[in-house]
Amino acid sequence: MHLGWSIMIYGICLSIILSTIILVTLYYNPRLLLQSYPAGIQKVVAEKTKYEKMQTKFVGIFFMLFLIGIPVVSTLLMKQSYGGEISFLVAFINMFGIITVFNVVDWLIIDWLLICSVTPKFVIINGTEGMSEYKNHFHHFRGFVIGICLSLVTSLVLATVISLL
Repeated sequence: MHLGWSIMIYGICLSIILSTIILVTLYYNPRLLLQSYPAGIQKVVAEKTKYEKMQTKFVGIFFMLFLIGIPVVSTLLMKQSYGGEISFLVAFINMFGIITVFNVVDWLIIDWLLICSVTPKFVIINGTEGMSEYKNHFHHFRGFVIGICLSLVTSLVLATVISLL
């Protein structure tokens, strides 16, 4: 598969899966994603219960399996289609590109459009209704930049491993 097609197809698949996990989690209990909310909201909300912490870990593990698994599987399939050889650069660009597609979708569609602009009731944590922090675009942009940095490091490590296999 061509590198650009791989990034686009797997990036869209990753975005659909992870966005679904995020939206279902928010709908079920937005407190499970409390760590992703602006500090002002976190300050006025009670600490997560033991059960919520356990649920957050479960969702986090499930989320990370897809976040890492889909780019890795895509890159391994690409390596196979290239006759078992793949350069570090191609492996890196494929993984980083796929994760970046999701980072952009998360930032622009979930964070800025849904949370900052629309702010549906299911994303609002009880006791924080009407807080201006929900419209904090900079908080979400900062999260996007952090996500890009983390995906850069992760992609570098995984591309090194895959290109050496």
